[in-house]
Amino acid sequence: MNNSKPHPSEESMSHAFVDESKAKDYFLMAALIHHGDLQRIRLALKSLCLKNQTYFHMTKERDSQRKKILTKIVELGISVHIYRATTDNRSQIEARKACLHALLSDLLSYRVGNLCLEQDETMDGRDRRVISEFLGSHQARERLTYDHRKASSEILLSIPDAVGWAWAKGGHWRKMVETIVTEIDV
Repeated sequence: MNNSKPHPSEESMSHAFVDESKAKDYFLMAALIHHGDLQRIRLALKSLCLKNQTYFHMTKERDSQRKKILTKIVELGISVHIYRATTDNRSQIEARKACLHALLSDLLSYRVGNLCLEQDETMDGRDRRVISEFLGSHQARERLTYDHRKASSEILLSIPDAVGWAWAKGGHWRKMVETIVTEIDV
């Protein structure tokens, strides 16, 4: 597990794709991808979809398919940051806000220009307020665009889902992805 926070150059990362997990603690997983790699990675992920699939979700896959997916993600060299907030003394809403603040701070320092969060109608409005307030307080509204999308419309959202699933499962699943993960406690 990589616990340090690398600082990618401006050219190295320009998009972040984010999903959540509520396994024990609260987690936000962010896959960081350079703009020039988006199409190549989308095609590689689509090649892993089974017949009639437009994306994959790890809880619905068989172990043999999970292994293929995780192996490919690691081979593609995608960096995934996992922001973890304990929920012992705070609600999931407060934990998500803390994770979003840490994520946004990192995205601004890495000069990421686009943020795509997996759509959750119960959280989207709150997310927009939190993000807008954060960007406003850092005079950064022009530096980061963001939206919420369904995983079915953006296969790159399958990456944080897959890595987050493996991380939460632990054992050999976590070991498969630990070389590409930076875990950040907030």
